[in-house]
This record gives sequence, C-alpha cells and structure tokens, in this order.
Amino acid sequence: MVVIDIQGTTSPCDTVLIYGHLDKQPHFTGWNEGLSPCDPVIKDNIMYGRGTVDDGYSVFCAISMIKALQELNMPHPHMVITIEGDEESDSKDLMYQYEQIKDKLQNVAIVIALDSGGGDYKRLWLTSSLRGVLECDLNIKIIKEGVHSGDASGIVPDTFRILRILLDRIENVNTGEAHEDLQVTIPGDKYMQTFELT
Repeated sequence: MVVIDIQGTTSPCDTVLIYGHLDKQPHFTGWNEGLSPCDPVIKDNIMYGRGTVDDGYSVFCAISMIKALQELNMPHPHMVITIEGDEESDSKDLMYQYEQIKDKLQNVAIVIALDSGGGDYKRLWLTSSLRGVLECDLNIKIIKEGVHSGDASGIVPDTFRILRILLDRIENVNTGEAHEDLQVTIPGDKYMQTFELT
C-alpha cells in the first residue's frame, strides 16, 4: 500500500482518510477498432481506456486536491492518502495494512473512497451513498451420513430446496424486492438528486 501523510494546518486536527486503488480489471476482449485497454484514446470528447475511472485517477485526484488547498493557503485537516493494489482481488490484506499504519490514523473524522464513476466531463461527481451488501456463510445439513437415493428420496429433504425457501424469506423470487426489514427510507434529497440527473 502507498501511504501519503499530509500534516494538517488546523487545530484541533482530525484526520481525513482518503482511499483509492491502483490495480485494474483484466484486459478482456471486444474493444472497437482503434481502441485498446492500454492505449487511451480521446474520441468525440470521451476518453477510452482501461482504468481511467476504476481507479486510475484516485492518487492524482487526491494529490491535486491537496496541492490546490496548499497553493490557495487554505487551512486543511491532517490527511492520509492510502492507495492499495489488491482491490479488484477482494482487498484481502487491506485491514492488515491499515493496522500497520494505525498510528497515522488517529481521530479519523471522515473516509473518502475515490473509487466511483462519473456521468460526464462537465462536473466533479460525488457518490454520497452506496448500495448495501449482505454477506453470510450458510451451511445446510440434513443427515450425518450418506445414504443411497433409493432409500432416502422423498424422505430426506433436499438441501437446495431448503436454501430456496430461506432465500425466499429475504427476497421476493418474482420481483427481486428485498424483505421490508432489509429496506430503508431513502432521504428526500437523494430523490431530488436523481431527478436532477434525468
């Protein structure tokens, strides 16, 4: 992980943690003629190339922002930029890496994750809310020993059917709608932001 530690100019001085990553998705195939993953091309005012958003811009964006604050003599908090190289492979070592720099991460007031997209080139885009994730390990066990299907069919319940029943409790199989206990009220300003984009 690349760690850039910028001392703050305010007092008291909370920490702003800025996160980004340098690794990319695999090249894949299917690029149009004249375009490729490793040679950026500007065509009709749009840049085509692998990693220009996810997440090639993060370190440059963070450093440019801090440089602008410094050149304008604007006060800023303590900022720690962390750029990892394993995000596309599940960030398996990220928490260990943060543990190694925990002395730099005192009083973190806000975390800024520079790993988002942009709808156009006319403005800076900010993702203020992300989709939720529900992750769990589910283990369904019915019997302790294997039995012949001729002896157990119709008697021993099918584990896959039990899994379907359990999943149906949290998501409507016909509509994809999550159970009401897993839903939240969307703030009115988020509706307005979405409306303004359409």
